[in-house]
Amino acid sequence: ISPDEKYFYVCYYDGTVFQKFKTSDGTLVGTTTIGAGQWSAFEITPDGKYAFVTSWSSNGKIAVISLENMTLEITYQGMVPLSFPHGIGIKGNYLYVTTQPGNFLLKIDVSDIYNPNINQILLQASANAHEIHFSPDGNEYAVSCNGLNEIWFFNSSNDALIAKVSTGIGPEEPHYAGNYLIVSCPSDAIAFPGKTGCVSVIDVRTHTFVKNIFTGYYPHGIIPDEDGNKVWILNRNISASGPAPHHSSVCNGRNGYMTAIDLTTLQLLPNLKSELSVDPYFGAIIGHHH
Repeated sequence: ISPDEKYFYVCYYDGTVFQKFKTSDGTLVGTTTIGAGQWSAFEITPDGKYAFVTSWSSNGKIAVISLENMTLEITYQGMVPLSFPHGIGIKGNYLYVTTQPGNFLLKIDVSDIYNPNINQILLQASANAHEIHFSPDGNEYAVSCNGLNEIWFFNSSNDALIAKVSTGIGPEEPHYAGNYLIVSCPSDAIAFPGKTGCVSVIDVRTHTFVKNIFTGYYPHGIIPDEDGNKVWILNRNISASGPAPHHSSVCNGRNGYMTAIDLTTLQLLPNLKSELSVDPYFGAIIGHHH
């Protein structure tokens, strides 16, 4: 979603374009060709002028797009060590990019987008950082270390490690919501025996693990809704042991569904199971009031 909430943007994992739509009615506004890639994640600058899109491959790419003109300005590629870039965050003039597999974060100074300055923040072997998100106040950021089953918290001002917190197996999406970090662990098979996936809750005031919640089969997308005092969870439901959908869609495969966690009780909201189309992966809310 653009900072002014007038537009939303979409990248396509197996596609070649980046697209801009109106939030008011879903009208397609513009399309930019960015070439073949595994376009996995993107971040928009706070002024809404640029988007940075990661392509997850060994010879990784980051496409830099002018959102005003919907033009591809430059593609970062061939820059050691731009290998398997995946998650992405922005703080000031710096892009932070996770690498999976990898044992480091990239910190890229994009003050001049045409001349990026790439540095590394070392993690540890097999960290395999999947995604990164900054706290709403910008003072810290959380990195999901998929290979370590941990969230690593860092101080934004100096990139110093604050804490390592254990999660379910294979954490992917860490999102701040009120006093908590909500983390999806889609392939965890330990927290809830016989079921696939869990959502881990961490108290960001103390950087301590609180609990695991079973929200549904193969949870991935985490959508904080602080106005509604809840967090929406998109459950991909791609596990064969997941619930059979009530309906079938025009897409091949089984439908996913959406559930929600109450931020006061840290319990699943009862009797809520909104069925969605096949493999719901990520979502966003329009109309936040901070």
